[in-house]
Amino acid sequence: MGVQPHVLRYWEREFRAIRPTKSAKGQRVYSRRDVENLNRIRELLYAEGFTIAGAKKKLQEAEPLRPVPTGLPERAKEILEALRADIERFLEELAHR
Repeated sequence: MGVQPHVLRYWEREFRAIRPTKSAKGQRVYSRRDVENLNRIRELLYAEGFTIAGAKKKLQEAEPLRPVPTGLPERAKEILEALRADIERFLEELAHR
């Protein structure tokens, strides 16, 4: 991407749409959406010459950054719960053999 780590950390504080998760070792893990948003921010700041404030305003006016989902969609949650129940039943069957 060509951006220093300290710059990425600064952008995380300035732009709410950038929210990487942390790995078990504490390293930042960026989602595809985070990377897309970071590329757009880099383009505005470096290629088009916007300031941080100008980039925020431009993104809000034209094409807002896609927010990071805060929770699982309800259908995905149902699927995961059903899968968990199936696994638990399978483990019970194995324990009784």
